[in-house]
Amino acid sequence: MTQSSRLVLGKTLAVVVAALMLALSAAVPASANPSHGLNDWTCRPSPAHPRPVVLLHGAMTNATMSWPVIGPQLAANGYCVFAPTYGGRLPVVPVGGIDFVEKSAWEISAYLDRVFEATQAEKVDLVGHSLGGFEAVFIPKFIPGKAKRIGHVVSLGAPIHGTDYSRALRLEEALLLRPPADFVNKELICAPCVQLEDGGDSVDQLETGRITRPGIDYTMIATQHDEAATPPDIAFITEPGVKNIYVQHYCPSDLSGHLGLLDNSAVNGLILRALDPGHKRRIACGLSIPG
Repeated sequence: MTQSSRLVLGKTLAVVVAALMLALSAAVPASANPSHGLNDWTCRPSPAHPRPVVLLHGAMTNATMSWPVIGPQLAANGYCVFAPTYGGRLPVVPVGGIDFVEKSAWEISAYLDRVFEATQAEKVDLVGHSLGGFEAVFIPKFIPGKAKRIGHVVSLGAPIHGTDYSRALRLEEALLLRPPADFVNKELICAPCVQLEDGGDSVDQLETGRITRPGIDYTMIATQHDEAATPPDIAFITEPGVKNIYVQHYCPSDLSGHLGLLDNSAVNGLILRALDPGHKRRIACGLSIPG
């Protein structure tokens, strides 16, 4: 296989994965509870876990598809857990994460207000995958008043500094295909998929000035085998106080890719440790497969 073929394959894989998630999620109502214990609006935070956890899914999927593992685990550990489907463009299509980053940020902000009102909590914790991880960092910086109401941000494979889709963008540029491809994606298919590219407008906006906000604990989790947020270290923030963690630091043989972060015992343990740093928790390595 030639280098050009590998580059095209890399971006094609990302598109195919997104399309698969789109097709699967269309079969499940976005309004449905993602899984047992989530979106219980009668839940009241306990003294042990006073902050509700809000889970933010990635691009071209929804809450139901993204959180069947992490959501129930958090609920079983005593957290009030909420998971919106955000960023949809067509009400009849139960797929989120396709509208513009800034528009979704305001939508998520309104959802957080609902969580505050229902739970009477002072703060929430945000856990986001991919685009959701980017939104979890974007919101406290750009939505007025939200930084002081967020305790922890835990990000899984978020393209904080812009993805090059396994360097496929360079090939598109060489073939003069990037502008038309970006236009079609941004206007018709998946706006954040373009905004979070290397050099994308939302990436440039986030990188202007300090990314993090005082008073928030940030934990950025990534896998070295990520095929969508590439190179993998774009998921990290090199600012004081930020914890940047590769899954492979704890589990060297872990082969999990971008979607594999959502079903990974080590990631689950790292999330629980980040949300409750006073509770020392062993990080267990489990069976992992590429993807």
